[in-house]
Amino acid sequence: MPMRDIRIKIIPDYNKIIPFLLDMRKLKKCIKKICEFIDAKGYLEVKLTKDAEIEKLNKDFLKLEGPTNVLSFPGDEQDFLGSICVSIDAIKREADLYMQDPKEYFYRMIIHGVLHLCGFEHGDVMYNTTDSILAHIKGVGCI
Repeated sequence: MPMRDIRIKIIPDYNKIIPFLLDMRKLKKCIKKICEFIDAKGYLEVKLTKDAEIEKLNKDFLKLEGPTNVLSFPGDEQDFLGSICVSIDAIKREADLYMQDPKEYFYRMIIHGVLHLCGFEHGDVMYNTTDSILAHIKGVGCI
């Protein structure tokens, strides 16, 4: 069976989502642009949460202590790309720490998560691809 184009489900599990995330339709469009750039297909789930939940996931699945910014869980079915969990608390904190625009940093972390689902590992290829995708989505008005 041929794989379908990308389908995205956003799960806003956090009642303090910062203003740039309130437009879920635009968020889906931008994530779709990210996936199209690298020809990622299938069903993608993106969960927006807070530090407490991502800290638990980090410990349960990676055996690491403390919260992180994004976790990726590859799909185990042909048509399921996987799940990404993003801590909005970490995004706000790290954007401030690294003196980056929170919206741009958020999309950088979404890209990071999608690339992991597509088999990328940390390194120059992943980082350069991230920069290329970020420039692309800026160019189409996502950021």
